Amino acid sequence: MSASNLLKHSIPATLNSNELSRKLDTKAGLEDFVRLSFCPNNPMMHVAKKEGRIFEPVLLKIHLDVLFRDGVRFSDCNAARRDALLSETPNQVRFEIVKANSAFAVATHLRKFYQAEVLVPSPIPPEFIVLETRSNKILSPKKQHPYMPPR
Repeated sequence: MSASNLLKHSIPATLNSNELSRKLDTKAGLEDFVRLSFCPNNPMMHVAKKEGRIFEPVLLKIHLDVLFRDGVRFSDCNAARRDALLSETPNQVRFEIVKANSAFAVATHLRKFYQAEVLVPSPIPPEFIVLETRSNKILSPKKQHPYMPPR
């Protein structure tokens, strides 16, 4: 669920975002989206950890079929930035940058693109959470979800 949905429904959660980030989301009309990162080493996760908002990050992998849901948007950088480019297609995402090992592996003038995001309308149904076994075998969602295209 998005941070705003969690707060609206009084669901206790440890949030990665801070109050300023949530205000920026509301101002941009993005408060009802779950923000997904392309990289497992997202800089905002490290900021939240350093500030004590989170202690042990939990990373979830989301099945790519979530991209077929209505209303999904793509941002070329952190969507809360004033200069973020949002689109219904991933054309502006700099995949050569988001695949880097860390933001520090990217030239300084390109680092903002390391935080490209997928914005998915909240909530993301649990069927889209990808489970991995110890052998890293990916298990697809077990049932056909109404948001998923036919296989």
